[in-house]
Amino acid sequence: MTHTGEAAFRSRVLILAPVGRDAALTGSLLDRGGVESVVCSDLHGLERNLVEGAGAAVITEEALTGQDISGLAEWVAHQPSWSDFPFIILLEPGASAEGCSQERDALQQSGNLTLLERPVGTATLVSAVRAGLRARGRQYEVHDALEALTASERRYRTLAEALPQLVWTSRPDGQRDYFSRQWVEYTGVPEKDQFGLAWLDKVIHPQDRERVGERWIAAVQGRDDYDLELRIRRADGQYRWFKARATPVREGGRTVRWFGTCTDITDIVEARETLRRSREELERLVAERTRSLAAANDRLTAEIAERQRTEEALLQAQKLEAVGQLTSGVAHDFNNLLTGVLGNLELLERRLKSQESLRRLRAARLAAERGARLTHQLLAFSRKQRLAPTPLDLNRLVSEASDMLFRTIGTTVRIETVLTEGLWPALVDPTQTELVLLNLAINARDAMPEGGRLTIRTANVGRGDAPADLAAGDYVLISVSDTGEGMSEEVLRRAVEPFFTTKEPGKGSGLGLSMVHGVATQSGGGLHINTRLGRGTTVNVYLPRARRVSAAARERETLSGAVHERATIMVVDDDPDVREVAVSSLESLGYHMLAAENGAAALDLLARSGPVDLLVVDMAMPGMNGVELIRRARERQVDLRAMLVTGYADIAAFAPADGDLLLQKPYRLERLAEHVADALRREAPEPGSNVITIKPAPRRA
Repeated sequence: MTHTGEAAFRSRVLILAPVGRDAALTGSLLDRGGVESVVCSDLHGLERNLVEGAGAAVITEEALTGQDISGLAEWVAHQPSWSDFPFIILLEPGASAEGCSQERDALQQSGNLTLLERPVGTATLVSAVRAGLRARGRQYEVHDALEALTASERRYRTLAEALPQLVWTSRPDGQRDYFSRQWVEYTGVPEKDQFGLAWLDKVIHPQDRERVGERWIAAVQGRDDYDLELRIRRADGQYRWFKARATPVREGGRTVRWFGTCTDITDIVEARETLRRSREELERLVAERTRSLAAANDRLTAEIAERQRTEEALLQAQKLEAVGQLTSGVAHDFNNLLTGVLGNLELLERRLKSQESLRRLRAARLAAERGARLTHQLLAFSRKQRLAPTPLDLNRLVSEASDMLFRTIGTTVRIETVLTEGLWPALVDPTQTELVLLNLAINARDAMPEGGRLTIRTANVGRGDAPADLAAGDYVLISVSDTGEGMSEEVLRRAVEPFFTTKEPGKGSGLGLSMVHGVATQSGGGLHINTRLGRGTTVNVYLPRARRVSAAARERETLSGAVHERATIMVVDDDPDVREVAVSSLESLGYHMLAAENGAAALDLLARSGPVDLLVVDMAMPGMNGVELIRRARERQVDLRAMLVTGYADIAAFAPADGDLLLQKPYRLERLAEHVADALRREAPEPGSNVITIKPAPRRA
């Protein structure tokens, strides 16, 4: 297969692009750039045109993939030394220059390939093609010169001097013995000073010398071809890139001479470098965009996580709401029952003298009070419990509760207290706070089945030192720590869920931490748990600080008698047991008592009996509720004092904004007496008011 080619065909560009309109579009781009082109329908057509002659070839990568290119590869591999036919391969979008197909790899082993990734701009394609045509033109010039030299050694030198390439010859041992005029003029070094191997040190770039020397020695020894790219110094000190190739002339199976050329490929190298920089810039932009997308993905992940946390919090709130609705509904009837039971037990305690009977009555009363506390506990964790916050000394609470805690948790657990001097008062419900301490102590005891140490601490937490999820302000901390088993992350996540427990059936209700969390949150504080498996648990309860100690915080005398002994009080309650207990208790204090079972009966009795000093009314009664009864009663007696009593947990749906609930069932008779006395001491309401404000809601400082 010859590589000569007709002169008319040397400047044409062959196009092989069998898919779609790629060939037509490529030809159109080249035509606009003033480049002659010929479209080949297949590989065979390309090979035929290569034989006829061409200046370069533009081939799409898919034209090679999966094809038998053995003929083309053979043509490329057997090019003479002067020929280094330029192929411009158009890669598919996103294809890598390194990760190539088997066919391209086979062609690249011996071919002069320039790789351009599509889409390719017109200027880039035309520039690459023209660079290839210039290089191919020089190759044809070398070919023509070498053909002439084969006819005459004398003519060889003449023609070599006329070539634009740098031409040289070497003896069989590799020692250079001839440099063309162009070589001498280009390098600026006299020919005699470059004979042998001196040219390596005088004109080859320092970074290329070792590689060039090794390749030349290997070629002379027959171990490798001499075909490489290198930099040669110009006379002005500048280095340019050349493609160096050498062909041995053999006679009788031995090498008698080496003919070599160096073709200037600086334009091609610079084009490759430009392409490389463009690729790197593209990769940088892609990496930058990838980082932006990764950051956006991280933000999205964080938002999804936050949404999941919000959904979990909503689910928890819905659970509490569901249980709270159930609990508050049951609480009314349960509280009415307990009021009757506790009231009658207290009345019996006052009248009986037998110590044995009194002991049994006290045991029954304590059991009923435990039932009342259980109701409060259920309401607390569901946040339906109406709290009665008052300034409270937590140090005093802890000190007074120590004996009770010791009896409750037993002797296997050692109790230590670390109480801060100058502790601020906390604005909390004393009864609920005592239940909080008791529940935390019981939980700590259960976490130390073999015994251990329980530490109760108090501390002031100033503004800015509280956890970030709490509202800004001052808090009083009560902390309970144990040396027990600790909790896993899974258990910790569910620790405050109602009815969640890790204890054996019958040994835990799952309401302890739920109740603590409910009281802390409802009080305006919060709950934080620090725990590690095998290292114990610390529960920190943050309670709001009370700015001043109110009169309610001081010791109050238990009322043993009525403040207004001649006062007339009407008790209205649809539950006969509750009504009878209240009437009997207040009668024992010297009050004149009236009783009615509903609103209609109360209004009728009020009309018949004349004015009364105080109306004690159950909130929820059939037919007419307590608020409506008070309003209608004041239409007849405008100065009527009133006190509401209810067994419901949440009175917001019943009480108007200008009145507060006075007393919640179940109550101790002493508590009833205190509140009645308070109500009677109050000034009569203004005409038209709905409910007298007995106990204003506490305000946060």
